[in-house]
Amino acid sequence: SSSGSIYNPSDVDVVSGPRTCEMESCFIYNFDYSGNDIKDHSYTNINSPKACQLKCQETATCAVFTYDASAKQCGAKTSSSGKKPDNTKVSGPRTCKTLQAPPTTTKAPTTT
Repeated sequence: SSSGSIYNPSDVDVVSGPRTCEMESCFIYNFDYSGNDIKDHSYTNINSPKACQLKCQETATCAVFTYDASAKQCGAKTSSSGKKPDNTKVSGPRTCKTLQAPPTTTKAPTTT
């Protein structure tokens, strides 16, 4: 590939992406997990999908969440089974893989 080239169709080994990666890469934009609401776990004045995800993590039975940015509302949900398109919502899991601590490795016991 020539120096200074922005895009060359012959560059088959190219990966593109944003300048920085956000931990919210597991969020699903423009989708609502309709229904499956956890009683008394709908929150207002929530400022971001990330903050909504944290509310889900604080709720024992929460599996997924849906965030409505225009209303600043967050709903903790037990299931993603009601997934439907909605361009005002952002939904996601209780945790993103990038948020989880790496697995700890333990040495297998040795037998003699």
